Amino acid sequence: MATSVTLFATLSFGYFWRRGHTVFDRTTFTYVPVWKTISIPNLLWWNTLWLVLSSVALEMARREYFRDEALMEEWLGIRRSALRRSLPWQLLGLLFAAGFVVGQLDAWSKLRAQGIFLGSGPSSQFYYFVTGLHGLHLLGGIAVLLISMVAGFVGQRLESRQITIDITAWYWHAITVVWFGLFALLKFSS
Repeated sequence: MATSVTLFATLSFGYFWRRGHTVFDRTTFTYVPVWKTISIPNLLWWNTLWLVLSSVALEMARREYFRDEALMEEWLGIRRSALRRSLPWQLLGLLFAAGFVVGQLDAWSKLRAQGIFLGSGPSSQFYYFVTGLHGLHLLGGIAVLLISMVAGFVGQRLESRQITIDITAWYWHAITVVWFGLFALLKFSS
């Protein structure tokens, strides 16, 4: 998680550095900025909501795996309460995360409809790169979430499932916090 947060922090510093670059225009004999502001789709507000709801759902799933009564039932071999209680929250988290990914793809299509492509300039390159990199991190988290869901059905021990869901939820929270920073950077500094 620290590596991902550091990576996105470094990219943010690079954003401000690149944003200040100018080139000399030989026709006007002045320095002009190469950074062209782009209009960030308002859809990103909804995408942020989907990501927050996904993070909340995974936190609820994580908490279900650490409830005392569910743990006792599993340790005694009565039933798999932690899995039964956590699974709906994991499915909700997965659904909301899918909503975020679909929303990000839709935001890219809205930018392309405006004529803003990856090669349109430094600002569009930054937008596509940062949101794409964040999306890849989220897809990795989705893969781990799916593995943690399958692990419950294949008979993995309770302690292993607890560790998996715990790590997955905390990773998810970190990705959500990173998105807040990226969204603020994109929305208010473009």
